[in-house]
Amino acid sequence: MTQVTVGKWDGNLAVALPAELVQAIDLRAGERLDIEAQHDTITIRRSQPSSSFTDLFRGRTQEEWRAEYAAAYEWGPDVGQEIIPE
Repeated sequence: MTQVTVGKWDGNLAVALPAELVQAIDLRAGERLDIEAQHDTITIRRSQPSSSFTDLFRGRTQEEWRAEYAAAYEWGPDVGQEIIPE
């Protein structure tokens, strides 16, 4: 068991994770963690994305998405280099 000391970081309390713990679970700067407290126990878990990019668009083809959103916004007539053939 590793012990750490609670410190102050701006207006918050903070705990530095020891290097050996970070290496053991391959934690990287910028990763999100879920923290849960129950009574006198604190549990920290790596956050899982709620859904992937692929999951968000599953179930329809590119053509179906284009057809549904083709008229979502009227940009006006094409002029110049931005013309994209359909």
